[in-house]
Amino acid sequence: MVLCNTTSEKSICVQYISLFNSREHGKPASKTMYSLYSTMSFHFQQYSFLNIFQGSPAFNLILKLLGMRIEGRALLYPQRIYEFSFITVSNKTIIDGSHITGHYVVYSDIELGPSSFSGILHEGTYAANTILADKESGPLRAFVGGYKIHEVNPANYEENGL
Repeated sequence: MVLCNTTSEKSICVQYISLFNSREHGKPASKTMYSLYSTMSFHFQQYSFLNIFQGSPAFNLILKLLGMRIEGRALLYPQRIYEFSFITVSNKTIIDGSHITGHYVVYSDIELGPSSFSGILHEGTYAANTILADKESGPLRAFVGGYKIHEVNPANYEENGL
């Protein structure tokens, strides 16, 4: 009996094994398996036909099969996604050229956790292990870690010289 036959099935199996029991601990069970998962996820997104479906309901369906939670309608054109099962996308969200993950790494310490996105994530936005609850985020901004709710106010950009 063959358990994982296609590339997407292999990706789902490796994701499940490498992220098993990591929700409670915030760490992968094995760094080696996690490295294998991230490499396979990169290759799956880079070299499969997944990219031709970006922005379509079929793409959202594929991401749901991989474990991502999409609440309502969303337009997704991500640059890269990791830890599908840790990511939640709210209704009426647009992700355009952003790198979204459920992890961040400091030296050799890998922190895993839920990520939730709403509003518009512009090109170049990097969001890792965070909650973005605002109308717009980015472009070229980084939001990292600790399950913090980042609320971006464009009025503050001018005050801070950004």
